[in-house]
Amino acid sequence: TSEPSATTSTTLDKCILFEKQDSIVSNHIDFPAKLQSYTPQSIHIHGSSMDWYRPTSLKELLQLRRTYPGDASKFVFGNTRVQMERQMNVMKFPRLIALTHVEELQQLSRTHDTLCLGAGITFSRLKSKLIEWVEDKINDGGICEALLNQLRYFASTQIRNVASLGGNIITASPISDINPVLQAANAILELHHAETNIVRQIPLREFFLGARHISMDENEVLVTIHIPLPDSSVKYFLRSYKQARRRDDSKGIVSAGFQVQLEQSHSSDSQWQVAFACFSFGGMGSTTVMAKITQQNLIGLPWTRSTMNKTCEWILNELPLDETSLGGQPEYRRTLIQSFLFKFYTYVCCELRQTTIDATDNSIAYPYRRPISHAQQTIPECPQSQKVVGTSLLHQSGYLQATGEATYVDDIPSLTNTLHAAFVLSTKPNARIKHIDIEAASQVPGFVSFVTHTDVPGSNQTGLIEPDEEIFVSSVAPCIGAVIGLVVCESEQAAHKAANLVQIEYELLTPTILTIEDAIMHESYFGNEICLQQGDIDKSFADAEHKLEGTLMIGGQEHFYLEPNCCMVIPSMDDNEITMYLSTQSITAPQELTARALGRDISRIKCHNKRVGGAFGGKESRPIPLCIGIAVAAVKVGRPVRFNLDRHTDMSITGHRHPFKVEYKVGFTANGNLLALDLQLWSNGGCSLDFS
Repeated sequence: TSEPSATTSTTLDKCILFEKQDSIVSNHIDFPAKLQSYTPQSIHIHGSSMDWYRPTSLKELLQLRRTYPGDASKFVFGNTRVQMERQMNVMKFPRLIALTHVEELQQLSRTHDTLCLGAGITFSRLKSKLIEWVEDKINDGGICEALLNQLRYFASTQIRNVASLGGNIITASPISDINPVLQAANAILELHHAETNIVRQIPLREFFLGARHISMDENEVLVTIHIPLPDSSVKYFLRSYKQARRRDDSKGIVSAGFQVQLEQSHSSDSQWQVAFACFSFGGMGSTTVMAKITQQNLIGLPWTRSTMNKTCEWILNELPLDETSLGGQPEYRRTLIQSFLFKFYTYVCCELRQTTIDATDNSIAYPYRRPISHAQQTIPECPQSQKVVGTSLLHQSGYLQATGEATYVDDIPSLTNTLHAAFVLSTKPNARIKHIDIEAASQVPGFVSFVTHTDVPGSNQTGLIEPDEEIFVSSVAPCIGAVIGLVVCESEQAAHKAANLVQIEYELLTPTILTIEDAIMHESYFGNEICLQQGDIDKSFADAEHKLEGTLMIGGQEHFYLEPNCCMVIPSMDDNEITMYLSTQSITAPQELTARALGRDISRIKCHNKRVGGAFGGKESRPIPLCIGIAVAAVKVGRPVRFNLDRHTDMSITGHRHPFKVEYKVGFTANGNLLALDLQLWSNGGCSLDFS
């Protein structure tokens, strides 16, 4: 008998349709001539809670800033930082001034000795222009290539399309990827004052004063960034480096911009010495920092391996890190600094064509450009009776999910009388609720009701394993993020606004237990200790020739499913039935616990779940009290109620995979054979037993 044939699929097969796409005939549509000649106009939109301005000239922008100085207005460009402040910190700005169409902020030019970058250019536009300048092969000392190297791994394409260079500078992020390069290149900022019309320039090296603190008046506007180009007679080298957890859309652990200028040594024609140096770092302090002492120490020293070894020592002493340093990983970050410096040293030596560099080190001088990957998949053809074995099967909902047609809970259309809910969470741990003030919340247009523990018709106690937590806090909030109540409004926007206006008065209690160490100290445990023992451990340790002991900390994890928790509850007034549409991993547990909370028979609770948009264990139990709360609200108001958590609220409420502390002691022989292992493990189970 002949063997079954096989089908081979390669990357080229999948891309062959696009190989000759230029030859595909398509109906070409010209961009409308009227729109080509359209000149953007100034815009002012007056809203119920905010005014939005979009000036088109620097003169108009400065006039707006004079009219609304300081906190009376907020500049916005890509909205990447401002929206975080509004959403995460619930900050309110009476006026937003969009800088996207100010012509003077969009300049992007190059002269024989300067690069002029408008503060309002997006990173995508900057990247395109830098590529163009690099291809022109002008003598810029590597400035354009260094900026490009950071932009390759800066944020995501969507962010680069809207975020501006000036906004990134003004934000003064301590982990900025771009600012270290600009500092190393000696960028000069051009600032215009709205009140006095004074124009001043300040080096970026003097701009960052501390954590989110910059040398800029609140009524000044950053207009242009000037980067001086090096003289062709100077041996000028500039490179940038970044280490992150991912290659795309990832904040840097450490980023760096290095610049050095070399001159011929007076003592040797073949040796170079340092005439100037600048080493700037992100992720090494509360702001972008320079190793000023090290830079000064280097001047006049030969460019050699021994000098670079000294440089590493000087920088590590000048920029100390310990276990308490913001960002953690002190040893790793210190190692990254040394790695970056060695890469830079090797790069400069290669550019100088020095033969002192070991050939094996040359590969680190220049970034590795990985070619486009390709793959091959072989699928054997099996007999009909075994056609599933060894084959690649399509997911049942694959086409629906790939096209965006798959229906999730939030896609289910609302009934005409549906209300929206937003949760009011505790902002204090272990705190007694003294008073809840909903006066301001009740004035929000569309406000319907505020739901608390007093509205629960059945049992307010719930829990999948033990009923040791409350649906709504009745007296003492056990943790930050505990649900005190929920606001029900006609619209989702009104619900969130009203929830933020609810005022809670707390009485702080003791102790406050936030860490595993705190819990051990206060003997705060769930249940009894679980002990697994095998053999005589004391005898095994006595026989061991060597012993090691120590402590290991394992951090927690956020499940980070794509679909945040959501739920819709529809009450039936004629037969006491409740219909629930859930995003939870279980539908039986919500059914049972909702029936207990409402004091109804379980047969009256109908739960539906077509599909879950990711869960990984994060929707197994923690979202159930939220769904019960929505059911309580729906029964109280007699109308359908739904919620869809934003990411911040979702992460505040639902908990995470648990952190662990492990104390270990191990005994072993001289040959490395393990004889004894004694482990003590503590898990941070949060404020309730649940699945801990």
